[in-house]
Amino acid sequence: MQLNQRDQSMGCVGLGAEAGASAPAPPQPSLDRYGHSGTGVRKAPLSRQQRRCFQRLKSLMHFWVSHGFQIRWVTLTTRDSVQNKKLAYDHKRLRQRIASVQDFKGLQFVQVRARGDKNPTLQHLHVFWAWKGERSFYIPQQWLSDEWRHIHGAWIVDIKEVRGGRDDVGRVSRYFVTQYCTEQRAMCRLSWSWWELPVGLARGWESVKRLGRLGYLDGWRASRTAPWEDLKKHVRTSAHVPSYHYEYLFTMPELVAAWEHLLESNEAFLGETLLEFRGRDVVEVF
Repeated sequence: MQLNQRDQSMGCVGLGAEAGASAPAPPQPSLDRYGHSGTGVRKAPLSRQQRRCFQRLKSLMHFWVSHGFQIRWVTLTTRDSVQNKKLAYDHKRLRQRIASVQDFKGLQFVQVRARGDKNPTLQHLHVFWAWKGERSFYIPQQWLSDEWRHIHGAWIVDIKEVRGGRDDVGRVSRYFVTQYCTEQRAMCRLSWSWWELPVGLARGWESVKRLGRLGYLDGWRASRTAPWEDLKKHVRTSAHVPSYHYEYLFTMPELVAAWEHLLESNEAFLGETLLEFRGRDVVEVF
């Protein structure tokens, strides 16, 4: 499989020979290796959903890289629209086969299920696999294609190696989000193997932001509520609830730096406050 210059600059390297037909290449955006537009036109800022996807994905990639995981970028296609709902389950069966046959146990992942460009009725999975071990995390593409055909009925798969440092992880994450987590690509769902992680990504990040800000009451606002007694009578009632205003004590780069250090070493300083992971939460030590 021939790799374009952009894949190489982002730290992605193809693995194995093509099995049957290769997966359709993603559209080539006008991005240079630093994520800036090469056309002189400023790209639109990420939406709230994209920012959330970017934070989850980059946090996972940062955790994997800093703890010595080997990462692979995998694309799994589907045969027809009937199989769309079985993508996540069949991906689970594929991971079980990889664990039993290839002996890669403890495989972690993050996946995005998205609709295709040419045929929106067909969905496919873009997945990052991460595994930590002494030997090389190598999966023959022919074997992967045969297993996916046996499990899901489709044979077009693509697998690439993701390697590099923190800068490469950031570029790959942003490229992934801007390509597959947009309204145009109609992202259906983002999920990851949270049960395999010793830390909580969503919960931990919210804890860091909470510890880095001050909140105070900023009046009251009207809210339409439906208590259980009124809901049974099909009656909507109104109530006034407190409205809070938050003021951050640190800049976002400072919060991100503390968060990434937490992912690396399980503790970090935010200003003069020492933070650490306890379970899936981030707490103040002193």
